[in-house]
Amino acid sequence: MNRFYFHLSNHTMIKDCRGDECRTVEDARALACEVAAELARSRGKEIRGLFIRVTDGNGKEVFRTAVAKGWRESRV
Repeated sequence: MNRFYFHLSNHTMIKDCRGDECRTVEDARALACEVAAELARSRGKEIRGLFIRVTDGNGKEVFRTAVAKGWRESRV
């Protein structure tokens, strides 16, 4: 298992210092998309401009996804 970190960002970043263990980058991507979709469903306009940055144990960004109604993913 690898540890990935799921940071919430807009112009500033709320760092995930704990992280979560996932088998692969694809598993981390799926988790980030689930979290983004849940945030989009449960929050109002406060999600505008937010995205989740996923980094590996070395701090390298491996994925990011927008937190928005009708969110879309983007690979890095």
